[in-house]
Amino acid sequence: MKATYNMTLEQLVVDRPDLASDKLRIVAQAAEAAGFDACNLTDHPFPDATWLANAGHNAFDPMAALCFVAGFTTRIMLHTNIVVLPYRNPFLTAKEVTTLDVLSKGRAIMGIGVGYQATEFEALGVNFAQRGKLMDEAIDAMKAAWTGDVVQFEGLNFNATNNRQFPAPLQKPHPPIWCGGNGKIAMRRAAVRCDGWTPFFLPPGPVGARHPDAISTVADLKERVAEIGAMREEAGRTGRFDIAPSSPVPVNARTREVADRFLTNAAELADAGATWVGLGLPGVETSEMIENLTWFGEEVLPQLHALG
Repeated sequence: MKATYNMTLEQLVVDRPDLASDKLRIVAQAAEAAGFDACNLTDHPFPDATWLANAGHNAFDPMAALCFVAGFTTRIMLHTNIVVLPYRNPFLTAKEVTTLDVLSKGRAIMGIGVGYQATEFEALGVNFAQRGKLMDEAIDAMKAAWTGDVVQFEGLNFNATNNRQFPAPLQKPHPPIWCGGNGKIAMRRAAVRCDGWTPFFLPPGPVGARHPDAISTVADLKERVAEIGAMREEAGRTGRFDIAPSSPVPVNARTREVADRFLTNAAELADAGATWVGLGLPGVETSEMIENLTWFGEEVLPQLHALG
């Protein structure tokens, strides 16, 4: 099993944006040295203020920030987790992903999602009700652009009649696309159009009960993995397909007990079909973040990599 490390704006910036570039460089290099397989950044270009005040989060532009990370790392994969694809013109996004993939020498992972904040869609001038169709056509349009051939493709908000992009991504046929979301539509989109699926856990009880598609247990995940496998088979899809949930078990202290609890759950996730796991580590001071990354690399990652 592989691991992707969640790098959050709250940890990187705190109250000193002028130090963020140095901190991002140091932390990303520490994650690579620790043995993480990928590092990731999320996406919220213009989030709702009420949501932010109720435990929401800001974000860097993930593509720009990961291109920055590419310049001082050599091995670690660079993962958008996730980009809200319907916000964006797909050909501009295809160019951004290609730029990341080429400049990193083939290390991009394109994590995408359909989005959920109606007010953010409105602020960006995108029809929230059309987000599913925008998502599907964007995936297809990006794949067309990445071939390097002349593209003829008309979508809701764009029309390519005789256009092409150069260079093409280094990864062939293109960087892996992982689709997020727990619902059946998102699962089918991942199965039919993408190269991986990024489900997320919701806690059992009142929170999970409010979401009919909630995944609250490893048993839930295993059932969905079987469903998505059947969808892929029905669509005639073959080849590698990654399952990349975020861990439902927090790593909140450098203790053997915490490490064992995380690894026990990771083994269950691997048995359910997961090939990757996402996680964050505590700390806002750079030194503490490095200590946590180093500890995780020594005490957890070797055993995690042996799973699955």
